[in-house]
Amino acid sequence: MSIQRYCAKKKNAFMNRRDKTFILASLAAGAALLLAIAFAKPGFYAAKNISSILIQCSAVAIMAAGQIYVMVSGGIDLSIPSVMMLSGCIGALVMRQTNNILLGILSIMAVAVLAGLFNGFSVAKLKINAFVATMITMLVANGLSLKVTKSSSIPVPQEFTGLFGKYYGPVHANIAVMILCLIVLQFVLTKTGFGRCIYAIGTNEKSAQACGIRTDKVKIQVFLISGILSGIAAIVLTARIASSSLSLASDSTSLDVIAAAIVGGASIKGGVGTAVGAFAGAFIINGLSNLLVLFGIDYYSIQIIKGMVFIFITYFDTIRAKARRA
Repeated sequence: MSIQRYCAKKKNAFMNRRDKTFILASLAAGAALLLAIAFAKPGFYAAKNISSILIQCSAVAIMAAGQIYVMVSGGIDLSIPSVMMLSGCIGALVMRQTNNILLGILSIMAVAVLAGLFNGFSVAKLKINAFVATMITMLVANGLSLKVTKSSSIPVPQEFTGLFGKYYGPVHANIAVMILCLIVLQFVLTKTGFGRCIYAIGTNEKSAQACGIRTDKVKIQVFLISGILSGIAAIVLTARIASSSLSLASDSTSLDVIAAAIVGGASIKGGVGTAVGAFAGAFIINGLSNLLVLFGIDYYSIQIIKGMVFIFITYFDTIRAKARRA
C-alpha cells in the first residue's frame, strides 16, 4: 500500500462516525456544564464578558492547538507553558535592553523553536518517552526563567503592547492571532498529507512505518510546531499584560492546556483531535474558571474544582479510547 493510500485510509478512520460522535459528545458535555452553571449568572453571556474570556483563553487555545498536534501523533508535551514563559521572559529582556521590538520577537521565536526541536529530537532520535523528555524541558525552562527574571517582572516597550495587545476595531489582537493560527492549523492537520501522516502515526505507528512514513521526521516536526505555538502564545500573552514574569505559566497551566485539548476531542492515546476543538476546549475551560470567579469562589477552591473536572475528563478519554478499539 502506498503512503498516500495509507494516509487517506487513516484520514477516513479519523473521520468515521464514532470518532465524530465522541468529539461532539466531549464538546457538548463541556458546553452543557457551562450552560447549566451560567443560568445562575446571566451576566456571563454579556458580550463584554464573552470577549474578555476569548482574550483570556487565546494563549491557552494557541498552546492547546500545539498540544493537539502532539497528542494526535500519540505523544504529549508537558513543557508548552514553561517554554512559553521562558521565551516570553527572554524576549522581554532583549526588548528592554535593546529597545528593538523585532529583535525581541525573533528572540521569543528562537527560544521556542529550539525547545521544540530539542523535544522532538529527544523523543524521535534518543527514544526518550515523550512524558519524560518534555518534563525535563519543563524543568530546565522553569529554572532558566527564574534565573533570567530573578523572580521579578520584566516590562516590555509600549510599542510592543500597542502592536499585539490592543483592539483593532471590534477585535482584540489576541483573538485575531488565535483565530488565524487555528484556521491554518486546522487546514494543515485535516486537509494535507502531512496532517494525515500525523493521524496515521497516532493510530498505529508500526503500520505507518511499514508503509514508508518517516515517523521520526514527523515527530520532530510535530514538536517543532508545538514549540512555535508556544512562542506565539508568549507574544500575545506578554503583549496583553505588558510584561513577562514567572506568572505567565501558573502551576495549573499545563493541565489547562491538556484539558482543553481533550475536551476539544483529542485523546491521550493518539489518532484523533482537531485544532478547532482545541479552541472550543480552551473556551470551555476558561469559561468555567470565569463562572467560578463570578460566584465568588476563591482561587484555591477553583484549582480543586478544576482538578476534579480534569479527573472526569481523563476518565471520559479512557472510555472513548476503549470504544475506539472495540
